[in-house]
Amino acid sequence: MESHTYASGRRAAVLLAWSLALASLRAPSRLVAEGAPKPSTAATQPAPSAAPAARPGPGDLDARARLLFEAVVRDDPAHAEAVFFPRDAFLQVKAMQNPGRYYDRLHARFAVDIHALHRSLPGLGSAEFDHLELGKRGGLVKPGEEGNHLAYWAARHAALVYRVGKELRRFEVRVLITWQERWYVIHLSDF
Repeated sequence: MESHTYASGRRAAVLLAWSLALASLRAPSRLVAEGAPKPSTAATQPAPSAAPAARPGPGDLDARARLLFEAVVRDDPAHAEAVFFPRDAFLQVKAMQNPGRYYDRLHARFAVDIHALHRSLPGLGSAEFDHLELGKRGGLVKPGEEGNHLAYWAARHAALVYRVGKELRRFEVRVLITWQERWYVIHLSDF
């Protein structure tokens, strides 16, 4: 009888421990005592990821690069939002004091670059998108490099290729980086 009571008490303790652990995962703020320091935001950030196994292929980059080209032709940066690195991803990738402010500067520069390309490229009225050549320069950027918290692949000096009549022309896309196996522009021009 005594061993049965001990075993039942032990099971109850284990169940209570599991219940508390599950509750802490669901609502950690309820378990923080009033006046106790709250968990740091660093604790809620994702842990640095292992490097992707291999450099991703272009995937749907040509389709999204077409949007970039159309944005340059139209002089409309908003048309290329799908090819610019997403803000939420950037906030996870960067390990810096205020990544949101830096992102806003990069995004504003992207718009300025689209306007500059529109003004500087002759023949856009009759131009047609051809393809994007993903640059071979660059490589894996590991956590801790370039102020990063997470690893990603970078491709530098890509070229957006388009046609004006029978002539192939191109402009540089300075830096593309990956997020979840997909390539995004982060710097359209020199920075």
